[in-house]
Amino acid sequence: MSKTPVTSAAVPAEHAIARIERLRTLSFWLDNAIAIPGTCYRIGLDPILGLIPGGGDTMGFVLSCWMVLEASRLGADKPTLGRMAFNILLEMLVGIVPVAGDFFDVVWKSNAQNMRLLDEHFKVQVPRGRSRQNRGFALLLIVGLALILITCIAFSVVVLQWLYQVLIAR
Repeated sequence: MSKTPVTSAAVPAEHAIARIERLRTLSFWLDNAIAIPGTCYRIGLDPILGLIPGGGDTMGFVLSCWMVLEASRLGADKPTLGRMAFNILLEMLVGIVPVAGDFFDVVWKSNAQNMRLLDEHFKVQVPRGRSRQNRGFALLLIVGLALILITCIAFSVVVLQWLYQVLIAR
């Protein structure tokens, strides 16, 4: 299952392989680590982390963003990084909806999808010398995702305050 990436001149092949294996392991733990008894379906820690109020989704978001940053360090191209960021964005936006977001996490598995994108990317020859340029692009994507996360958190706080006033503070 291991694929040898064609890396930029800055990343030796053995380091790249080790990085990809770490990403594969992280993806497995976040999206597929736990078998559901009696079924062929697996879930990971990401939807379980999402059940932790106030910080679970943020932890999953940070780990997913780390995967994008590592992919850029390995030399993934902009379209691949953009698709990876889109997967994270969709999971994050739907994830702010209580309960439905957690079910979406179980089905969507953005980290496993992102790992598949990386595997597909490294089957193709990657132009050398673009790692630094793509790292900047990845950082820009992560900053954008972080701003959207902050907006989602602020929106959640406003909705919770409104619900508190309507339901409890009468």
